[in-house]
Amino acid sequence: MERPFFIWRRHLPHWRAAGGTYFVTWRLARGQAVLSDEERTVVCRAIAHFEGTRYTLRAWVVMDDHAHAILRPESGHPLSRILQSWKSFTAHVMVGEHGRVAPVWQEESYDRLIRDDRELDDTTAYVLGNPSRRWPGVEWYPWAGLGGRGNLGPAPGQEAGPTGPPRPRRPDPVCPGAPPRATAAP
Repeated sequence: MERPFFIWRRHLPHWRAAGGTYFVTWRLARGQAVLSDEERTVVCRAIAHFEGTRYTLRAWVVMDDHAHAILRPESGHPLSRILQSWKSFTAHVMVGEHGRVAPVWQEESYDRLIRDDRELDDTTAYVLGNPSRRWPGVEWYPWAGLGGRGNLGPAPGQEAGPTGPPRPRRPDPVCPGAPPRATAAP
């Protein structure tokens, strides 16, 4: 049975409330190179994989060195396990297929319990605006989404360019030209 509300602490405090919506952030471990376009797509697909079954996504973005998501875990799926799943699955793919050395992600993630509709709207705007704050002038960023039907990376042949932000292309919420999701569950 889920406890209605509790707080636990590792290095950071973590508030949990049954039915709560959370803003989460996780970062690359110290010394890791920025995420490639392909790695950002791996992370996006992991975030979207269990949308509607383990959690409901409000918004998410995968930047070159960190990721943000706003989500509401479903009953029986604790936020800590969801984050561990995303980080573990993506780290295994990045080590095995992209030549990274573990650890890929910092051990602890930041999370905040969203307290009201205004905070939810403000945090959603913050998450979706992250690319344009990092790279002023970017009009569209393929590693961000609103809800579970966000973009899952650039279309085949689309290059992000040397600095990370992609050249704008028409947003396509189901990304039909992108490679299919990995069949292994995160």
